[in-house]
Amino acid sequence: ESYKNPVGPLLNPIMDVRNAIDKSWEYIRVPGIGIIDSLCCPHYDTTQNNGVSRAADFSNMMRRHLGEYAIAIDEWAALVIEGDSYHVVSRAGRTGSVDPDGEFAEGSTGVPGVWALSVDSQTGEIERTLLPSEGLTADIIRSPRWIVDDPMVTIARAQNPDDGLTPGEFQFHPDWQPDPYALVLAISAMAGIVFFLWRRSKKTATQSYEQIIVDCPEWEDNAFMTSSQIEE
Repeated sequence: ESYKNPVGPLLNPIMDVRNAIDKSWEYIRVPGIGIIDSLCCPHYDTTQNNGVSRAADFSNMMRRHLGEYAIAIDEWAALVIEGDSYHVVSRAGRTGSVDPDGEFAEGSTGVPGVWALSVDSQTGEIERTLLPSEGLTADIIRSPRWIVDDPMVTIARAQNPDDGLTPGEFQFHPDWQPDPYALVLAISAMAGIVFFLWRRSKKTATQSYEQIIVDCPEWEDNAFMTSSQIEE
């Protein structure tokens, strides 16, 4: 198993164990690719399958990394940076963390938005500021005063090694056992799809032939035209 070729739920012989493993994880701070010189939290207003609010967990993470400033982006929002300027886009009709007064809304009960965050080093309180819809990049991206690496990164890398294969080249574990119920469902679904496509192709072919007969009755009189007659 690796981060590039993970084992899916259908491939695990003990589903209860797989479900427990899938939910027993924590958020950690990891290095990014350096597009912005700031800590960034995507999907800020959501709660993932581990049952932990990203916003609440990110506040605690910020307190562990007091030297950094952060940008938090809701699930249905995006921060677009174009050179020296930026603008915020969001999906209409979707929920987010911005209430009608422009304050933070718990549990994704507001509208989507983007926040700038920092920590008061004296009190440990989170200072959260809603970004304007557009502005200068220099006004929202603040370089860290210092960086403390998360010790869990080393552990996460050891638990998710590079298997040397390109994505998609999964190799089965020697102790792998297929789930019989999952196999029956998969085979039944494939058989249903094949039967549906076969019936549809037969129906389409019949309809096309009938349509030609109905729409082109004059073809019956010209059915025996020779090639010389056609050229003339």
